Amino acid sequence: MITRKLKLYFITNIILAGNFAFASETAHHAPSAMDLIWPAVNVILLFLFLFYKLKGPIRKIFQDKKANILSLFNHAAEKHKDAEMKLDMYEAKLNSIEEQSKKVFDDAKIDILKFEHDTQEESTKLLERLNREAKDKIEHEQQQIVHSIGAELLASVIAKTKHKISQSAELKSNLAASLLKKAK
Repeated sequence: MITRKLKLYFITNIILAGNFAFASETAHHAPSAMDLIWPAVNVILLFLFLFYKLKGPIRKIFQDKKANILSLFNHAAEKHKDAEMKLDMYEAKLNSIEEQSKKVFDDAKIDILKFEHDTQEESTKLLERLNREAKDKIEHEQQQIVHSIGAELLASVIAKTKHKISQSAELKSNLAASLLKKAK
């Protein structure tokens, strides 16, 4: 079984061999237009052969280029669509920037007022607490002073009484008698 390609190969070789044989004649004759027929046939056969062999690869190259161009075009269309969406979004932001800046300033004013109010409230509470603590501390110190003055007074009275008792024999005897009575 001879394939189509093999048949084409043999036919091409036979034609080329015939052309070479015809072109190699040694007879000299006057040049004419008929001398160009066999070279023209050779050129036509060469172009037909090249066309037949290269038609598929060239078609594949052009189809691949077409697919690449289509994918690039689709990619560019998607990027254009994304860019338009971003442009619309930025334009909307730019249009609303004055409103946003006013809102930010209003929020800042509200925060400042709240901070001032909270600070004033905290300061008032702190002053009240400090006053209360100061009063409590003063009262406590007054009580300690009164207690220490009372203790010193009592100690000095006892010391003077002991001194008087130790100097007076009459008071010693009265004290001993009264203690004996209480002991019974």
